[in-house]
Amino acid sequence: MKLNFGILVLAAAFSASVSASTLNLDSVDGTQDSAGNFVGPYNGRLDGLTYNIFCDDFSHHIGVPDQETVNVSTIADLHLTRFGSVTGATSLYEQVFYLSTYLVGASAGQRADVQDAMWSFFSNSAPNQAKAGVQAWLLQAQNNSSGKDYSSFRILTEANNSGNQNAQFNGKQELFISTTVQPAGLTGTPEPATWAMLLTGMSGLAFARFRRKGIAK
Repeated sequence: MKLNFGILVLAAAFSASVSASTLNLDSVDGTQDSAGNFVGPYNGRLDGLTYNIFCDDFSHHIGVPDQETVNVSTIADLHLTRFGSVTGATSLYEQVFYLSTYLVGASAGQRADVQDAMWSFFSNSAPNQAKAGVQAWLLQAQNNSSGKDYSSFRILTEANNSGNQNAQFNGKQELFISTTVQPAGLTGTPEPATWAMLLTGMSGLAFARFRRKGIAK
């Protein structure tokens, strides 16, 4: 995310027929890649709720702090996103989402390589695309992103002030969030049988703890 620090920018009114939300991009922690671009996750709020904010768009800019009106899209419907018309868009967004799960809590070096890889999917000018570490993350996403559950991800695309839901993109970067906390690599939701075994194990532990308490008395 190529951030330009500046004054708060307020988005203009948007058509009431579009499901739009208010995005506040509040701050970054200062971590940068070797080209001086601030990398995610960033800190922000969507309709007042706090989230880790991620960026898939290297070709545009945004200031911090920033407030704007955004269209909120899921992986199931990309028609209001900036890159939804790109060939293979669904797979590309899934790979970006997959890589974002490796940003939270990672070292500065890993975050830089992962972010540069994320920017590479939708921009030929993204930094460090030939770097070995970036290429490794791109390969990992290509080989491991399919078949995951991306239903918790929301793509946040600037709503144009013209009032036409299809006339977007006043120039700000596209961002996204996950509405749930995902472990690295999106391990996915356990199958029913897995839940049953987990609950059985937890019940056994609780019973054992109760018996230990009883013996202590």
